[in-house]
Amino acid sequence: MLRKKSKIASLLLCLMLIMCSTVFSFASEENPNASATSQNNSVQIIEVGEDWTNPDTGEYFRWIDDTGMSTMAAGEISKSFEFSIKSQVESPTAFVINSTQVDVKSSARITDAWNNPVSNPKVVDYSVKIFKLLGFSNTANFKSATTETKGLSGFTSGDSYYIRIRVESNSSYLADKDYYLTGSGTVKTK
Repeated sequence: MLRKKSKIASLLLCLMLIMCSTVFSFASEENPNASATSQNNSVQIIEVGEDWTNPDTGEYFRWIDDTGMSTMAAGEISKSFEFSIKSQVESPTAFVINSTQVDVKSSARITDAWNNPVSNPKVVDYSVKIFKLLGFSNTANFKSATTETKGLSGFTSGDSYYIRIRVESNSSYLADKDYYLTGSGTVKTK
């Protein structure tokens, strides 16, 4: 009788071990980046929700609009964003534009690694490009230390678009001094 109970206990213990290993195996498969992040030190980019951050350089792109992916009425903000870059950043997710025309408003300044404004910085030209992955794009050009609004057209109402922000001049100035182009913007339907 004692031997039979011992066999049953051993069998139950084996079943529990198998179930636990299956659960841990399933959990690690659900997030394939989890093991890559912990095992591969060269991974530099982390996506959090809709935002993008590079912890090694301090660069980021963040959506700052909580009203959803788009608005239905013309003249309302479709999406707002903020960024801090040395050369270029692209939104990791798309947003919907419900109009054929938009106004892109953006302002940026030069900051140091601690996000403090740099005194007497060089002017940096940068662009905000709104685009589809395979197809249409339109670009507005801006200068640091200003707030400007540029009109863009040619969009297909109801389609999804991405944003790319790129430093167009003085990128070596930013890199050499460990400075960033830090700013924000909105895309507003007309």
